Amino acid sequence: MESQSKKLQPRLYQVQLEEICITKNTIIYLPTGSGKTFIAGRLIKRFMNQIKKPWGEGGKRTFFLVNTVPLVNQQKHVIEEMCPVTVGAYSGEDQLDYWNKSKWDSELAQYEVIIMTSQILHDMLTHKYIRVEDINLIIFDECHQAVDEHPMRLIMRHFEGLHGELPRVIGLTATLLNCNVTLHKVEDTLRELEKTFRATIATVHENIKEIFDHSTNPQEILKIYCPSTPSSCKTEAKNLLAGLMKLIHNFQLPVVQKNIQLQHGQRDITSNPKKIQREVANMVQSMSLHIDELGAYGGSLCIIAYTILLERLKRRAFSEEEQLLYTFTITGCTEAKIVLLDEMEDEKGYAKIIKYSSPKIKVLLNILKEYKLTKNDKPLSAIIFTQQRFTSKILYNLLKAVKDSNPQDFGFLKHDFIVGFNVNPYNNTREQYYTKKLSHQALLKFKNRDLNCLISTRVIEEGVDIPQCSLVVRFDLPLDYRSYVQSKGRARNRESKYIMMVNESENAKFLSKYYGFQKLENCLQQLIMGNAKDRASPTEEEVQAAYDDDDIPPFVTPNGNRLFATSAISLLHRYCSTLPADQFTLLTPMWILEYVDTYVPANPVITIVMPIACPIKEPIKGDPFNNLKTAKRSAALKACIKLYEANGFDQHLLPKTYGEIKFEQEDIKQCFLNWPWDDPKEDNKDGTPLAGTKKRVRKHKKVYPSYFNALPSIGKQKFYLHLLKLDVSFAKPTESREIALYDLLKMDEGFGFLTMQPLPDICDFPMYLRVGQVMTNIQMNYACVTLDTAQLQLVKRFHFFIFDQLLAVAKKFVIFDGSVNCLYVVPTIKKTGFDIDWNVMRTHTEIEPIEIPSDKKRASTKATRETHHSKVVTPWYKPYLIPDRYVVTKVLEYMTPQSQFVTNSFETYADYYINKHQLQLLGPQDQPLLEVVRINTKMNCLLPRGTTIKSLSEKQMKLVALAQDDEKPKAFKEIFVPELCTKYDFPSVLWYKAYMLPSIIHRITMLLVAHELRAQISKDINYGKPHPQTGKKWLPIETNINIAKKSLLSQIEEPAANNSIDSEVFYNEDSRERKFRTENRQYIPSPERSRSPHSRISDPVVSISMKESLYQLQKKKMSAEYAWEENAEPIDIERNITEVTLLDIECYDTFAMAPLYDEKNRDFSLPKNRPPIGTAIMPPPLTYSDKIHLLSCKATNNGPELRDVLAALTTINSHDSFNLERVETLGDAFLKFAATLYLFHKFPKLNEGQLTNIKGRLIGNRNLFYAGNRIGLGGRIKVEQFSPRMDFVVPGFLAPQEVINFIEERKDDAE
Repeated sequence: MESQSKKLQPRLYQVQLEEICITKNTIIYLPTGSGKTFIAGRLIKRFMNQIKKPWGEGGKRTFFLVNTVPLVNQQKHVIEEMCPVTVGAYSGEDQLDYWNKSKWDSELAQYEVIIMTSQILHDMLTHKYIRVEDINLIIFDECHQAVDEHPMRLIMRHFEGLHGELPRVIGLTATLLNCNVTLHKVEDTLRELEKTFRATIATVHENIKEIFDHSTNPQEILKIYCPSTPSSCKTEAKNLLAGLMKLIHNFQLPVVQKNIQLQHGQRDITSNPKKIQREVANMVQSMSLHIDELGAYGGSLCIIAYTILLERLKRRAFSEEEQLLYTFTITGCTEAKIVLLDEMEDEKGYAKIIKYSSPKIKVLLNILKEYKLTKNDKPLSAIIFTQQRFTSKILYNLLKAVKDSNPQDFGFLKHDFIVGFNVNPYNNTREQYYTKKLSHQALLKFKNRDLNCLISTRVIEEGVDIPQCSLVVRFDLPLDYRSYVQSKGRARNRESKYIMMVNESENAKFLSKYYGFQKLENCLQQLIMGNAKDRASPTEEEVQAAYDDDDIPPFVTPNGNRLFATSAISLLHRYCSTLPADQFTLLTPMWILEYVDTYVPANPVITIVMPIACPIKEPIKGDPFNNLKTAKRSAALKACIKLYEANGFDQHLLPKTYGEIKFEQEDIKQCFLNWPWDDPKEDNKDGTPLAGTKKRVRKHKKVYPSYFNALPSIGKQKFYLHLLKLDVSFAKPTESREIALYDLLKMDEGFGFLTMQPLPDICDFPMYLRVGQVMTNIQMNYACVTLDTAQLQLVKRFHFFIFDQLLAVAKKFVIFDGSVNCLYVVPTIKKTGFDIDWNVMRTHTEIEPIEIPSDKKRASTKATRETHHSKVVTPWYKPYLIPDRYVVTKVLEYMTPQSQFVTNSFETYADYYINKHQLQLLGPQDQPLLEVVRINTKMNCLLPRGTTIKSLSEKQMKLVALAQDDEKPKAFKEIFVPELCTKYDFPSVLWYKAYMLPSIIHRITMLLVAHELRAQISKDINYGKPHPQTGKKWLPIETNINIAKKSLLSQIEEPAANNSIDSEVFYNEDSRERKFRTENRQYIPSPERSRSPHSRISDPVVSISMKESLYQLQKKKMSAEYAWEENAEPIDIERNITEVTLLDIECYDTFAMAPLYDEKNRDFSLPKNRPPIGTAIMPPPLTYSDKIHLLSCKATNNGPELRDVLAALTTINSHDSFNLERVETLGDAFLKFAATLYLFHKFPKLNEGQLTNIKGRLIGNRNLFYAGNRIGLGGRIKVEQFSPRMDFVVPGFLAPQEVINFIEERKDDAE
């Protein structure tokens, strides 16, 4: 901590500059690496009082403006670490252009300091989303770029005409000059910069040595290389390329003809086919230049790289002529490439590269070779700057070939290239984002020393956070002073080298420029560092005079919006995009060019013709100017003014959306009776995500049927008894153990439940067991019973005993509530009729815990048919958290522990237990064995069992059976020894049927919830009947086998391949120990099993450093930010150009041009191997009928069936045997039709666009959420799979109120 505090202590010159900035607008001029951002952070803290007030209540905001996207997040992290403020970061990639004022207000209310690119703040000021007066501090990073039409300069123009308290303006720069300037104009240039920012330049005037100790000061070296010598092959290749360029220029591409008559001298320049020809010709010219620059080897790589690009462009050609252009260009390039390759075919490997590379490449290789590691050398950390993106790509591939062919000298090299980080947010393809990802990955690897060499254009000259480099190479010389200073700033200490590679033939010319750069540096130091304190601030007259020189004055609306000509063209196109058009049409203005003097092409004039859907029909003519760009802006600004006057723009100078509607109007609000108009949370004003969106976390209190509510009573209480009738829907099995379960289901003993209120009839529904389907019928209100206090206590005790001890699904912290969700399960017995079995409730109060019996007890164990048949037993030697329960189906008196074991693995059962479980049998040698069948411990009986669905493959059937915990015995029966089992007296028929109770209660609860909702809607709309007609019943629930199958398959995962040599599995009592235990049957290994030779040896622990862990997390986070899986990415055709095939290009182009979705795409992931459908019983083939049964149905005025309402409340994620997904299609169609019909008649004066907008909100997720919320729909919907052990709530029991309050308080604190 002490070292960290010292690190954050300001230097003396930083304190001096900070005090200057407090008093006036200032441009801080300091060399790279001297801590300009640190000063900015301290200034934010000094001005912090003004931003602490709430937005909209006098609070202001601080803006930190940068020029590149990577800098946005970089500066955000810096300010967050330095200042106790909330920081928001925004760039063009966030698609902010269509944010409205309310959205920006919510963002400004949330964040006090805003980091963004300059263009965004300019747009915000243009559209009056924020006023200049609402800003307390603006910091411009790299402010030297604020020349001509840069957004920084346009932002400062918004200060015109303002008086009073204006924001403090701070500029940060390391160069002051944005271009090459002659010495006598330096002072004028600096003065223009000061006028732009209404500020004075300030730097260090004392302690200059201290600043140079902390700033850039590398060794500057000029490396001279000889010009490339001509050769016959290079000359021939260049001649071929020159001839190809002539063909390209002479080629004619089709021109799109528009249905507008042009006058004499006018020309349509909306689309220019010559642009495509120029671009292709420039590619060919670049190939020729690279042959001279890099030699035959590098030139061939360049041709290959451009050929790959041309192949991609050919796939996207708009016409046959354009495709032909690319085709013959590729052919010509290939011919030139073959000439170079034929010349080099006699050489191989590194010798080939050296022989056919230019002297410039050889010098570069020698520079890098000097950094070959020895024990005492510092590792290489280099940046190679190029002028063109393609040069960076070719150098990467050339160095890759050098490293592969000569690993002895260049094996240390780990390099990559970067070409840019910015993307067009409205280009909905992956290509730019993929390029950005690769650039970010390269930069991250370079920071973490996974790379030691970066090849890049000027995109990383300034702004991007890069660690100090030991070497900076200018492969292409800096063109201006700014580029020289910024690239040199990447080498930040005296030991670093800044090498500029100079062609011998251009040495004198560059030396003149180089000495000019140094003179400029000295001149700036003399002008600024010597008299910074004496520089006067620009006067208002000087500032105004600087802006008066602009060719086109801005348009200012009565509301104060200021539209500059530089923004007019983009605003005009934005307006055209709002005009009504089909999805295949892009509306744009038509641009017509003419000249004031027809015979002399000077002073162009532009005329704009708006699309036919625009209300302005007449052409709009701009003013003549001496250049085409200004002429186009003049016409665009006039068009925007006319649109504003024609009411085409709103108060924020934004296009009015076609069909725009004001929902606050009273007649419109009447359509949204459920809408909380006055709730600030619902308007996103406090940052709360909007209702109906995925970001809004929706938690609803679970709704229980009001029928289960308890009624107040004193003394004896009246209850209604409801019987659970189970109807076996399958034939009697033939296997003995399944017969035993069948007989249990057929027995009259069972369960009922008591409620204090009578219940309405509900539909029958199926339950699914391992042996087959059981149809469940609830005989509602079978009898009325009156219970005294003692009887009620007995009922409550037994009710809790069932769920707590017998089924083990009760949570340990719940207490009895008895007010809501109150029903009591009771055993029933058939006499003359059905009655409550009071004897069972009195007799059975506890399930004895499993304990290892004493030797004496084991030795005295006796088993007979009378003592053990149809009893429930548990093997006490299997230590599961949730023990398995078995029903004894037979007492095998003809078998003893000495009987032969079922497999050859062991001789006898006694031998099995000794060797497998280390258990010596102590009981009689002639004790009979027990044939048993296990009771399923997974109590979800809502879905069919996997073993009964014949359309599943054998593998699927097995996996589903394992997931449902009811693996069907096949070859071997499970046989136990009596002395190794704990026997229970609780009736097996009740124990077996009890496992269905959670599923039955769940289904009854959901049906009654659906019944109440149906009755409520019926009452509200005065349609339908709450109950079936007399003598009729609700239709039973039917399982949709296709939905059930999908639900079952969603629960299984493909298991890993079993590579075990011993793959034999036999199904006896111990076979399940070799199975994976589900979450509901956790296995506790015994010490003996832990030492088993079959135990899995744990993997060795790999220790990694904290830095490496952070690096790995950064890589995962970066991959997660992009909308595709990493394994979906194709081969990188730009980093493997010598190995790329046409198929690789096709795959890459398909990936890169795919739409960019919000969720993860799997376009290129390998298809999952789907098991074949079993052929035992195939589903009937789908047949098509052109008769729509629904249209022939007649209205009965009864309303929907209860089962249909339940299906409408069941989502697909609940994995039930039915859901709402399919009928949702009909529901959506009905909603749209009904809403359209209603709105069409209610608003006869609104146009179709406005009606569509109202309809969109009326049937949108948000309004439907409010409507559903009003009737408590959220708490009624089933959204998760039913899991008895996880989410089953024992009826009548709830968590204590103290626990609920504690959880709610913690939740509120977290929010």
